[in-house]
Order: sequence, then C-alpha cells, then structure tokens
Amino acid sequence: MLDEIVIKLIEQSSNILIISSVPYDADCIASGILIKKYLESLNKRVLLVCPIQPERINKSYFNFLSGLPYSDEMLLKDTRSIDFSQFDTAFLVDGRSYDQFYDIQSASERPFNINIIPTRIHIDHHAPATDPIGTYIIHNQKVSSCTELILETVVPTTFLNKDLAYIAYNALVGDTGNFRWNTYSSTLKLAGDLLEHEFDIQPIVNNMFNEKSNKYFKLLQWCLNTVQYDDKSSTLFLEISKENCRQEQFSQEDILEIREVFTNEIARRVNHYPRGIILIEQESVIEIRAIGNNLENKINLSLLLKKVGGSGAGHPQYANAIIQGTISDIKISLIKSIIQDI
Repeated sequence: MLDEIVIKLIEQSSNILIISSVPYDADCIASGILIKKYLESLNKRVLLVCPIQPERINKSYFNFLSGLPYSDEMLLKDTRSIDFSQFDTAFLVDGRSYDQFYDIQSASERPFNINIIPTRIHIDHHAPATDPIGTYIIHNQKVSSCTELILETVVPTTFLNKDLAYIAYNALVGDTGNFRWNTYSSTLKLAGDLLEHEFDIQPIVNNMFNEKSNKYFKLLQWCLNTVQYDDKSSTLFLEISKENCRQEQFSQEDILEIREVFTNEIARRVNHYPRGIILIEQESVIEIRAIGNNLENKINLSLLLKKVGGSGAGHPQYANAIIQGTISDIKISLIKSIIQDI
C-alpha cells in the first residue's frame, strides 16, 4: 500500500534530491531510478546522485550496472559538492547511516549538511538507524531490498514500463543472491509481477553469477591459498595488506575483484565456519566486509562490526565498515567479540 504521507510530501515538493547510498549495486541504482522517473512523471525537478567514484567499483560489475536502463541518469560524485539549499526535499535511500550518503573516502573537508533540506525522506531495509537521518522514515527489514520497499510505498507498480521492471528485477536478484536469501512471499510475488513485462532474465543471472574471467579464477586460487581458518571463532579471515599488494602487484581493480571472489566463493561455503571476514588495508583505514551463512551464522554481522568501530550499516548476514586501526588489532577485536557472542 502506498504511503499517504509520502504522497502528500511529494505533492508539496518542487526541487528534489535523491541520494542512493553506497555501496553501488543493483538495488542502489534501481531504488534511485524508480523514484526519479516517477517524480519526473509528476513534473518535479530531480537530481539523482550516488556518492562514489567509478574507479572504486569492480570494473566488470560497473560495466554491467552502467549498462542498465537509465543508469546514466545517476551522477557518481561526492554529495558534499552539491548545494543542498536549492532543494526542498531529499530522498535518502538504501542506506542506514549518514556516512553512506557522502564519499567518506574523499579528502573533502566540506560538511555533509543535508539537514538544511527541510523534508528528508529516509527509505531503508537494513537494521534501524541509531541516529535518525530523515524527517520521515520508511523502514522495513522484512523485504528483500530497498527496491521492493519503494514499490510497496512510493512508486506504484502500475507506473513501471519494461525497462523499469527490468532494473527492479536486477535489484531483487542482486540483493537475494538470485532468491537464495532475504526472500519473502512478497518478494516472489513482486518478481512474478515484474516478469509479466517479458524481459530476458538470463543476462542478469549470467552477469551476476555465471560468467567469470580468467583473472577471477586466478584470484580465487590466491584467496584459497591465503585465507585463514580461525577455529576459536569458527570464522574465515582474508587479509589484504599494503605489503600483499606490493608483493603480488595487485592493482586497485584486483583488490575489488578479490573482495567479490571471497564474498561469492569462500566466505559462506566452508563447513563449520559460518562466516567470513575480509580486511583490506587502505591509505589510512581498514575496509571490512563480513559475510555470513544464512543457515548457520547466528551472529548479527552489522552489530559485530559496530562493536569494533563501524557504523552498524548492512544486514545481519552481510555488512561493511571502514574503521581506523590496523588489520591485526581489528582482527583481534573481531575474534574476541565473536567468541563472546557464540
């Protein structure tokens, strides 16, 4: 059922900013585009932004996502460069915390003063935000994706054309691992409705799951040789230090691909190790991704990363964080927290 309060807020708005949070993925893109195209049909002035630079996105994944319909209508840049005073309403979608709506890795010292926009509609399906981001909040964790939530509350499914249905289906496939997790009866019903538009689903599955490069499997071999099995915490750890990058001559693109290799092929697939954590040493921070087996992992990974300095963004079985510190110190803290929670 569409949210009547949001409908009224849209009616009262003229200039609208949409920020789709990082990480940049199919749900982030679809969430922003669906709202943008719907608002434009109502003759609203709209700007859509995702706060990330293309070079920090896995190249093959970026090439696929940037080929989705309307994806060229999303600007990729630090939102702190935007003059927020020109907008009366903002949609903040698919993110839990403030630091997902600006480029936290940018050197910019400009403040993220989004609060000067009087009406801020926050739509999300992750764990509830600790600090309220919006003046009005739509939140539901019992959906597959932010896209599903938007099509329940903001954008009527009758508005969708074939291209919009296609990008929405991409979001469902991406956030559920092709309907392997985060899948509800409402998700399958929506998927069926989207498929009524008769687009070809095979390119989606091929690009996201099936077709991998020769380099992908070489990096998989490196990961298998490098991954650490911590028996006390029943957790897999993969560390990528600056020294690793120097010795192996890893490029930034290689690191992004290793992260995806570990996520897709290793982190949740080893018996008796229900979670995997990758730690990547960047210039002055450690980037962390934690992935859990939906059946066996009983630890909320977004809360786990929050305990060691993260914002708490993400899902119980899939979370990311950027934390100050060293790989060794953060790993020790993670193991201690996991053992306490087991």
